[in-house]
Amino acid sequence: MTNSQTGTAPDRRPHVVVVGGGFAGIHVVKALAGAPVRVTLVDRRVYNTFQPLLYQVATGGLNPGDVTHFLRALRFKQDNVDVVHEHLMEIDTEAKRITLLNGEGLDYDYLVLANGVTTTYFGTPGAKEYAFSMYSRSQAIKIRDTLFTRLEKAAQSPTRHDGLRVVIVGGGPTGVEMAGALAELREQGLMPAYPEIDGEAFSITVVQRGKDVLKPFTPKLREYASHQLQHRGVELMLGAGVAKVLPDAVELTDGRLVPSDLTIWATGVAPHEEVTDWSLPSTRATASAQARTCRSRDCPVCSRPATSPSHPRTCRSSRNPRSRVDGTRASRFSA
Repeated sequence: MTNSQTGTAPDRRPHVVVVGGGFAGIHVVKALAGAPVRVTLVDRRVYNTFQPLLYQVATGGLNPGDVTHFLRALRFKQDNVDVVHEHLMEIDTEAKRITLLNGEGLDYDYLVLANGVTTTYFGTPGAKEYAFSMYSRSQAIKIRDTLFTRLEKAAQSPTRHDGLRVVIVGGGPTGVEMAGALAELREQGLMPAYPEIDGEAFSITVVQRGKDVLKPFTPKLREYASHQLQHRGVELMLGAGVAKVLPDAVELTDGRLVPSDLTIWATGVAPHEEVTDWSLPSTRATASAQARTCRSRDCPVCSRPATSPSHPRTCRSSRNPRSRVDGTRASRFSA
């Protein structure tokens, strides 16, 4: 039977809907390039962001376009994929249908949730209001604009000692990279661009609850990172967490008050708030158990041999699970 409007036969291939155009979502889409399925990628943005380099955008080292990739460019090399720019609101696993923010629905045979995570402030008073997070392109641009606006104001001050005090909360990879980039900006860019500002007036402080930066890494790398940051004039405040974020300071759990003109929150991630409305398992134990069950022979991804170059590692259990809903159970896909 042909479609009366288009004159073409209806597409009876299984429909795979992938929610999220990040690393995991794009990996799944590309892995299905040669599969007998049609794929719809749903994302709230029209581009993919290379998040590991957002700190370079925040410090002016890269332009925003250097870390983003147009999602529809996937169609240049893959003819079985469509891209929908929308926001997922509801999932009906029994009807195998999702509802988008604009009210439209998408029916699916397989649903891959790779919508990622966002910043969490752990309930810290003032953190959401006064600290800048850095988990999206827009957030990185906001930090960049605030940073250079503050430097411009300091350059117009009558005294060279009116500079910029930056406090970075979190000594993980993001915090360390951000501190290093700011130190590089101070060392190499401050004098030629802002000769009116004394270098010592541009202070950079990293606050880390633990006793080391880069805790997941080996002791040798932790020591190297600490040494390099301190060598570049970055102050490390270790062993105390953040009790409160104020408009012009950060209060630590040991009572110290650290003055701050720009507070950057570089610690903690959590699922997006709307995920709780999707009626999906969210505990770590449940996620781990379900990840091991993703071996369905009719799954267009899992049914591929593990040795196949196109088989995504997203079907294996790992520490960052994503949900796959097939209408009767929620298996897990992970990044």
